[in-house]
Amino acid sequence: MKKQAIKREKAGVDLRRRIQQLARGKFEHLKPSLSISVDKIDITAMEGNDVSGDFVITSTNHVPMRGIVYSSNPRMECLTPQFEGEEIRIRYQFHSYGLVEGDIQKGEFCIVVEQGEYNLSFVVSVSKLYAESSVGKIKNLSDFARLSENDFEEAFHLFYSGKFKNIFHSGEKREMLLYEGLSKGTPSGQKVEEFLIGIHKKKRTKVLLKESNAVFYQVHENRLETFQINRSQHGYLEIRVSSDAGFLALKKPRVTDEMFVGSVCDVEYYIVAEKMHAGKNFGKICLEVPGQETLIYHVCATSKPENATENEPVFLDIQKSRAKLMQLYLEYRLKRIVTGVWANQSGVILDHLSTLCKDEKIYGLMKAQALIINRQRQEASWILDDFKRTCEDHTSPEWGYYLYLCTLMEREPSYVDRLTIEVEQIFKMHPDDSMLFWVLLFLKEEYYQKPAERLEAVRDWMRYDNSPYFYLEAYYLIWQDPYLLTKLGTFETRILYWVAKWGVMTRDIAIQVTGLVAGKKEYHPFLYRILEACYEVKPDDEMLTTVLGYLIRSQCFGAKYHHWYELGIEREIRITSLYEAYLLSLDGRKLERVPKMIQMYFQYDSGLSWQQKAVLFVNIIAAKKIQPDVYQKYLPIIERFAMEQLEAGHVDDNLAVIYDEMFAQGIINADIAHWASEILFTHKVICTDSRAAKIEVYEYACNNADNKEAVIRNGAAYFTVHTKDYCLIMEDIYGNRFCGDIGYYEEPLMDIDGCVKKCMEFAQEELPYILYSMQQKGGEEVDDPDFPGVWAVLKSPLVSDRYKRDVAEQVISFYRKRKYEAGCPTGLDHKLLSTASRRMLMQYLTEEHLYETAYRMAEECGYEHMDTAACVSLCSYAIHTAGFEEDDFLLGFAEYVFYRGIYNDVILIYLCKYYNGATKTMAEIWKAAGEFDIDTFDLEERILSQMLYSTDYIADVEDIYESYVKGGGRELICMAYLSYFADAWLVRDMVVPEYVFEQIFVRYQEGNPLNDACKLGLLKYFSEKEHLSDVMYRASDELLEEYTSQNRYFDFFLEFEKKLRLKYHLYDKAFVEYHTDPGRKIMIHFSLDGEHYEQSLLNEVYDGIFVKEFILFFGESVLYYMTEQEKTEEKITESACLNCRNVPDEESHGRYEMLNDMLMHHAMGERDAQKREMKQYYGMQMVTKEVFHIL
Repeated sequence: MKKQAIKREKAGVDLRRRIQQLARGKFEHLKPSLSISVDKIDITAMEGNDVSGDFVITSTNHVPMRGIVYSSNPRMECLTPQFEGEEIRIRYQFHSYGLVEGDIQKGEFCIVVEQGEYNLSFVVSVSKLYAESSVGKIKNLSDFARLSENDFEEAFHLFYSGKFKNIFHSGEKREMLLYEGLSKGTPSGQKVEEFLIGIHKKKRTKVLLKESNAVFYQVHENRLETFQINRSQHGYLEIRVSSDAGFLALKKPRVTDEMFVGSVCDVEYYIVAEKMHAGKNFGKICLEVPGQETLIYHVCATSKPENATENEPVFLDIQKSRAKLMQLYLEYRLKRIVTGVWANQSGVILDHLSTLCKDEKIYGLMKAQALIINRQRQEASWILDDFKRTCEDHTSPEWGYYLYLCTLMEREPSYVDRLTIEVEQIFKMHPDDSMLFWVLLFLKEEYYQKPAERLEAVRDWMRYDNSPYFYLEAYYLIWQDPYLLTKLGTFETRILYWVAKWGVMTRDIAIQVTGLVAGKKEYHPFLYRILEACYEVKPDDEMLTTVLGYLIRSQCFGAKYHHWYELGIEREIRITSLYEAYLLSLDGRKLERVPKMIQMYFQYDSGLSWQQKAVLFVNIIAAKKIQPDVYQKYLPIIERFAMEQLEAGHVDDNLAVIYDEMFAQGIINADIAHWASEILFTHKVICTDSRAAKIEVYEYACNNADNKEAVIRNGAAYFTVHTKDYCLIMEDIYGNRFCGDIGYYEEPLMDIDGCVKKCMEFAQEELPYILYSMQQKGGEEVDDPDFPGVWAVLKSPLVSDRYKRDVAEQVISFYRKRKYEAGCPTGLDHKLLSTASRRMLMQYLTEEHLYETAYRMAEECGYEHMDTAACVSLCSYAIHTAGFEEDDFLLGFAEYVFYRGIYNDVILIYLCKYYNGATKTMAEIWKAAGEFDIDTFDLEERILSQMLYSTDYIADVEDIYESYVKGGGRELICMAYLSYFADAWLVRDMVVPEYVFEQIFVRYQEGNPLNDACKLGLLKYFSEKEHLSDVMYRASDELLEEYTSQNRYFDFFLEFEKKLRLKYHLYDKAFVEYHTDPGRKIMIHFSLDGEHYEQSLLNEVYDGIFVKEFILFFGESVLYYMTEQEKTEEKITESACLNCRNVPDEESHGRYEMLNDMLMHHAMGERDAQKREMKQYYGMQMVTKEVFHIL
């Protein structure tokens, strides 16, 4: 069953029970006093969300209630339509489907209870689901920016909540795309910060070092140090902090915005003493700030004293002098300077060092060596003798060096052997001393006699010491015997790189390298430099073949290697993949003639990859003006190649050039246009930030559920977009996301505009072309030629709903301007439309009589914003289509149309059949239906039943009842109706139409059973008649007899004519009639003399009517007051004075009249008349005693 039918059925049970009670004359005069917990309901509903609430109905006088609740607005559903009890919570739910922000819905709840009908108005305002925050509702991006300034944490949670999307407005396309991209993935404050920057609500926070370096002396234990960084403004920050040196340990790996005090933050780090080596230790602390270049803080630490500021130049002087000394020695050994020049210049430097370092004796010994080699033996002996005399430690490295110099002075073998043994003993005590090891290279016989062992010893030593002196010794061994080079390991590569660096490569060494490099497949920059040096000393085909082979094996196809491949082709070197390497290494930025050999080779060879072929063809295209014959020869090959690559979907920088050339030549057909539909829109992004990992593309027109993602390789990535409304989101290696000013730029690979125009001639149905051409129109609306593409866009699953909505709204605008000359847009998916466009479309569909679609939309979107005429026609169609069957939505629609004030017979018939609501509303429907001559019998019965239930009188009730009776109304309803009004006439003196009593009288005459309310009401009605007809008189007589015999008297009995009053002994009576709630305990307190009061319990002669009978004579009165028992106390409720109203007339001869006459004559001083009446009264009394005897 429908909801309304269920409610009607449940409500009918209560109504029937009430009707049956009324018809039997059972009335509940004790009326509940209602209190509603709110005066008015004023709520806000969110777009697309139902809102629930409640209010409480209370019976303040504790009389149990039973009733029904109706809503005048179909959107407001009462979830507690029936209730019973003394306090009831009424729940409701408002349905906001189809409504948008700014819409307001009004109405009222009609609360129908027994003996009452109450109204509670409601107003519902529709709003978007905005988030509440510490700064108020967040309704736009400016509000969000303000919140982020006040409380970033709160803004962060809002950003990742479902409510955030509601703050975007229709024109904020870029902002929506930014949000899609930046809200993706793991939530982070950096993404929120970047969003604020991207929407231009704040500037990027810049971080700077206050100082860029620090030097620490005398570091003997761990020290905690700091340096300061400054930020340009407040904003979210998360800075990664790292160190490249073991002696620098960071206290915290990250710096966040919370660690700043104002604009300053102290970064703490430890200098770890145990991880420092002798001398100065250099290290860097790197601060990786998202969105800006890495900051580097340099640290130098040493265990030595500072030696005051003025000694720093001395230290630098020593370092420079030692470097110059080593430079001179290397040049001397490599025979670039003669012995005398070396000895003299070295002597000057050594004297200077001796002066700077007076405690260092080694410089004197080194000078002695220079003098010995320069054959200045006498001067050398003086220095040696002086050292021997002053040196006390004969186990020191300096003493070992002295012994070596002694062997240079005296070459006698036994002497040399003895001193060599002593030096070896000293070396055992100082095994890490480089000088002693160097000395032994010249003293030990196995080193001197066996070069291979000597080279091996140098290899082992250089694992820990990379002194240029050892490079020199290794070079000399290889120079003397190139066959000592048996492999190209790390050591050999380092030595040979040193050789190449110093320019001392020899042809023999080059020949040896040629054989060793053949097995190398991985590129190493040192090895490449070695081969360059080898070719410089041996520039023949063999060496060139070696270089080319190494480059090809190690995949070195960069532009810097191109000259080698070009040289190989010129020298006609026969080596596999040379031509391919030549192509791959071509610099696209330069125009070069393609060698004839290359032209011939690739004109027939098909083993190249498409990338390699593209390189060749691009150079041919680039050089077409220089080599037009080559271009013409290759053009057919290029065309076939381009078509193959288009079909395969390949694209890169080179292919883009080829495709552009193909389109420029007019080479295009339907297949090419189809294949090119995606490739044409490829863009290239170049990123200069080394931390960039990938690019994500968010396009307004496309469905971004599976967003386009491109990995950045070698600083570049490729992506496809078809329209101008898109944004790029760059993600770095740490997962941070950026949307702008982060060091990248992008450009289309091809001439999109020119190519699309040509392709659309052959493939107008391709979606990418359609999207591109539509966005080229700018803000222009669609026109007839656009419609094939428009429908393709609207039906494509690849197009976003928001873009479809924009297009669909343009379609609606098109039809609107044409005033339906072109038909009406029935194929639109209305779910895509904005609410405003849906309403417009519903109106148009209805006006074009396309009711089925319009009604389906009305069910989903509501009908409130259609004009009244459209509502009437659509509602009428729906009623007819439903076969006048009951439907909740349709009933609400019909009710809404009726409230608008324009309706037709179809709507009224439907309402008459099914509508239940406020009694006054149903009466209005009945009145309107009467103008259309519609059968209103069912509606009349519902109106009368509800009115009798609530006792809420309505103006048209008499006409409604009359119509109901004429239609053959049910006797139960009629009796309830008559009984209700008869009771109201009796108890409340309500003005009641005469036809009520006329109908009661008819039933009385027919002998139908009547309840007390009807009979007493009829009797009261007769009592007010000036003249009673015979039948009325007989009825009055019968009824008076019935009730007086039950000792049930009413004040209106005294209104009957004298004959009846005499018959039922009413002539001497006076009545006090009191009306209150039935069943009450009423006491009357009365006084006949004005002083002494008596009390008596009043008799309840009818529900709520209490009567006390008095016999009063002329001039007598009774003072009285009433009390009612309320809980534990009595309350006076009424007080008055009852006077005798009986005035004697000439026709009255009873004893009561005679007594009244006597009292009247006494009061007027008529003593004679009084005596006459007294004698007459006495005579009557005596006759009575004689004639009548008491049985």
